[in-house]
Amino acid sequence: MRRGLLALVLLCGIGPPTGDLSGAESAKRRLPALTKASNLEKCEDCRSSLRRRVAVMPVTLEVAPEIQVSRSALAEGIQRRLRELLSSHEDLRALEPVELGVASGPGRGNAVTGNALIREPRRTPAQAEVFLTVSDLKVSTEELKETSLATEQATREAVDLENRSSSLSAEASRRESQIEGAARAAYFAAAGDVNKAAAIECIGVAAQGFTCGGDWNCINRSQQQIRDCQNSVRAKHAQWGSSAADAERSRLTSEVMGIRADSESLRARAETLRRDASVNAEAESRLTRRIRAGVTIGWRVVDSRWSFPIEGGSSEGAAVREDKGLSKATPFGETSSSTRSRDEVVVNAAVLAALEKIAGQVSDAMGRVPPRVKVVNVEPRLIAINAGSSLGAAVGDTFGLVGRGKVMTDPDTGLPLEAPPVPVGKFRIIQVAENLSMLEVIVPAGQLKRGDELEWVGVYGPRPTRTAPASAPQER
Repeated sequence: MRRGLLALVLLCGIGPPTGDLSGAESAKRRLPALTKASNLEKCEDCRSSLRRRVAVMPVTLEVAPEIQVSRSALAEGIQRRLRELLSSHEDLRALEPVELGVASGPGRGNAVTGNALIREPRRTPAQAEVFLTVSDLKVSTEELKETSLATEQATREAVDLENRSSSLSAEASRRESQIEGAARAAYFAAAGDVNKAAAIECIGVAAQGFTCGGDWNCINRSQQQIRDCQNSVRAKHAQWGSSAADAERSRLTSEVMGIRADSESLRARAETLRRDASVNAEAESRLTRRIRAGVTIGWRVVDSRWSFPIEGGSSEGAAVREDKGLSKATPFGETSSSTRSRDEVVVNAAVLAALEKIAGQVSDAMGRVPPRVKVVNVEPRLIAINAGSSLGAAVGDTFGLVGRGKVMTDPDTGLPLEAPPVPVGKFRIIQVAENLSMLEVIVPAGQLKRGDELEWVGVYGPRPTRTAPASAPQER
């Protein structure tokens, strides 16, 4: 069996053969001598650089039917993108679906303890599994119409002309109401005091009546002559007043007509500008759609061996997109400008914002959990594990065997309670390849077998040797 382990060491690239030595002899020579536990001490300040292996499980979507997104594409995109984000963290490695295979399915069954069932550990290469639930996904759209500068300028000029036309129309109405009053004033100004004018102009006729003496016929003729004279004077002055009133009325009416003509001309120009602006707007303006999306994603990290919850929470993401013209896109793909904006574009942006937060939170949660590895081969004092330099393994990393925790019973319900297992034994890395490491047994932990899980317990290194102080030189 020792020779089989050395062959495995060679296949994994731990030290190439040198000189004329055979492969087994070369590997045997390159393996360091096994160390006694008493010669090692723990580095209290050292931290593990091993990357924890995690699996992103299928995503659960709780999306309203009116949200126009492809459910399957969105779920697959979220799962793929979270794997990429998790793998970008130095302490994590998200496993691809091909690495999980069928091992990430249900557990191997249950073991009976007393009258209760205790769950058996599941076989999966992932130390933890991440579950996501997308909920409270909201999308809203508003449309904004953008016009060209020429169209906006024409519209402003039309509004200005309409305001000026309204002012002129109001001025014409005001002057119309004053025409009759001005005509009456002109009438009286032209006619003057009719009675006074009649008395002055007819004084000669009235003087002739004084010569009639007591002749009543003469007196009657004289009075009739006075009345005819006064009527003639009144008629003459009334004609003057009427002519003046007509002239004033005609003048004012002509002014009002001119004002109304100017008002109609301005209104016609405004209508022309508005019509031209409308035509230009259809040809030059663009419709802008502003799409807003918000999402809440719940997450849980579960220990994949025992299904213990490690941590959980929720994160929110929001995004706003303005699309001018047409646009089409597929979830988590490239976007091209076209005639219509698709909900997927802004939904993806909001989801990505939430996933970036979740990746950081999962990394923080896993950073508080010791990394675990699995045994791939066992020799009397050497074992091989499935973690090498590609996962950050380094000489000195020390592990303990993860067994079953102590099973107790709840005093109230009678159900079994299993305490988290405590790693036992110590197995220290002495040589590292890309995907495999060799460990020496420092403290035995019973019978080990292929597939057993080891948990990181610290970094152990050689205990510094103490040299005796130099003796003082003797005086001669």
